[in-house]
Amino acid sequence: MRNWTWKAAVVLALSLVGMGCGSDLRDELDNGDGGADGGDGGVSRITNTDEGGGVTTTRVDATKDDLWVYFDFESKAEVNPTTPESAGDWDLGFQRFKIKSNSGISGSGSMGVAVLPGTNFDTLTEAPASGYVTDQDDSADEGNDPDFAFLVSDGWYSYNPSDHTLSPRDVVYVVRTVEGAYFKVKMTGYYDAAGTAGYPTFQWAAVAAPPSASSITVDASSASAWVYLSVSAGGVVSVSDPATSSAWDVAFNRTKIQTNGGTSGGAIGGARKAPSGSAYDTLADSPTIGFAVDAMIPNPGPPGSGEFSGNPALNGWYNYDPATHAVSPKDEVFLVRTASGGYGKLKITGYANGIYTLQVSSVARRVDTIASTVTSTDGAVWVYWDLRLGEAVTVADPAASLGWDVGFSRTKVRTNSGTSGGGTGGGLDPSAANLADVISAPGSGYTVDSMLPNPGPPGSGEFSGNSVLNGWYDYDPVTHATTPKNKVFLVRTADGGFVKAKITGYAGGVYTIDWAYSGAGQTSF
Repeated sequence: MRNWTWKAAVVLALSLVGMGCGSDLRDELDNGDGGADGGDGGVSRITNTDEGGGVTTTRVDATKDDLWVYFDFESKAEVNPTTPESAGDWDLGFQRFKIKSNSGISGSGSMGVAVLPGTNFDTLTEAPASGYVTDQDDSADEGNDPDFAFLVSDGWYSYNPSDHTLSPRDVVYVVRTVEGAYFKVKMTGYYDAAGTAGYPTFQWAAVAAPPSASSITVDASSASAWVYLSVSAGGVVSVSDPATSSAWDVAFNRTKIQTNGGTSGGAIGGARKAPSGSAYDTLADSPTIGFAVDAMIPNPGPPGSGEFSGNPALNGWYNYDPATHAVSPKDEVFLVRTASGGYGKLKITGYANGIYTLQVSSVARRVDTIASTVTSTDGAVWVYWDLRLGEAVTVADPAASLGWDVGFSRTKVRTNSGTSGGGTGGGLDPSAANLADVISAPGSGYTVDSMLPNPGPPGSGEFSGNSVLNGWYDYDPVTHATTPKNKVFLVRTADGGFVKAKITGYAGGVYTIDWAYSGAGQTSF
């Protein structure tokens, strides 16, 4: 801990109380009634402002001296872990001016914090390869509180003994999150607009992982064994039961590759190509849509060579020369969805007889709002969409398939649930008019499909649809105009994921829809 610690400041400030000093650091510790309501009623103590260019300003209401407020970078949201010491859903915790990380004595998340004094926040684009510290037991200093990473050395703030105020130092921090993504952080304030203390405020943005820490060798030369890789650990891991273990994300066997999902594992892994033109070193985040899960695909070799369980996207990683039988990696970057629903980037740079040279590291989750057009002009035909892939799909047997999430037939809408399908889909009305107002999806309360009256006069028959989603429009019986309501809906996907959507236009069976998918295993947008 630094020589002049926050603990020493508290001792001095408390000594000044008896001398008539008004505003002092006693206020830092004795303000339990201030701020938000502790989360009751769903009130968040986190406020985010999009500054553009990928930069977010976050202010935390940490005014209660007996309460820690927990923040997750990937979801940009407050989380409420029951047991923070063992939970993996938070990155930083705030209590007044104290900041702890999910690492060391504070948590099991294996976070790291690099302290970079004097670094220019705006120009920093890549995380350092070394210098990461974790929260540690108290060292030999004036107090007995832990040595939190944000308070070691000179710490994040300066203390003014004249007016007993705190001001942020010119320090940039790089945090490696629980999921293994990297973000730059700079503290910018500690007071709200009224001058009330206990509102730590910081700017942050994703940065690229250090390239030097991401090059590894994977020996998958044995045709009889799979080799398992963890994205967050950045290396090979030992797995006793791949079908049930969540410790691995990608597996290799000669030229074949699996992810921990679908037919290969019991988790929610998947993969896709990175967006066109992506460079590995500068790729800092991943969209949530477009990920293929593992399935039975043809073995390498001539037709009739059998099948194996693998990922359709990743198994296109190489070029094969039939004359020389040489296997060479394509110049492509892949995105991997991990077993826990995090994201990583992967590039295979070399291959020789089953031995890979590759780069792998975690990246941040990016939830994009997508504008789609859905054409459903034939009232006798249903058009199905897989919202996880972000595209229309052809479905041979909708009742049995989990490959679709929502269906359209003129004004009628269904989800993969209830009377329409065997999935866990459904619809919910969050009572919001703007997509930006819906920042997370509840885990329950969704209405599944049932038999509903067909649009039209009484006696027009029934169809299988979702009663919540079919309230998306107003109909004018005079003009026969169908107009979307100013409403946002939540759709639960066939596999239990979450989408927020707003129908913004409709004409003769052609919809325009704005929507966003939280990503497998995630509830925040």
